[in-house]
Amino acid sequence: MSKVSDARFVIRVAGNIVNDDVIGSVQYAVDHFNVPLVLVLGHENCGAVIEALNRRKHPAYLQSIVNKIEPAAEKAISAGLAEEDVIDRVVIENVKLVEEELHEHSALNEKLANGDLKIIVSEYHLASGKVTWLI
Repeated sequence: MSKVSDARFVIRVAGNIVNDDVIGSVQYAVDHFNVPLVLVLGHENCGAVIEALNRRKHPAYLQSIVNKIEPAAEKAISAGLAEEDVIDRVVIENVKLVEEELHEHSALNEKLANGDLKIIVSEYHLASGKVTWLI
């Protein structure tokens, strides 16, 4: 049985996107601090999500973030939601896509397979402070 860690390791990146730096940071936290849980926490009215929905060109580094969010935006748009619900749906779709991407990454596979690591997703509501667990 693995020892439960009380370590916390925060990784913040606009739009909750996954790239090599984020994967490396998660792997570091898991390998060096025995962090047993990765929480992917999106939030309502996310600026990076709004930029992805704007469908315009951005400076190079911001565009790389927007490009990672666009599949979630396309999925939400195709759901035929009311305009006021689209941003929230993109946030939810994006954290789910990030969860899938983390599950697919070989650097974390062993820990996920043997139960030493769990990944969960949620959405933070800025106005109320409420967290919705997306299980």
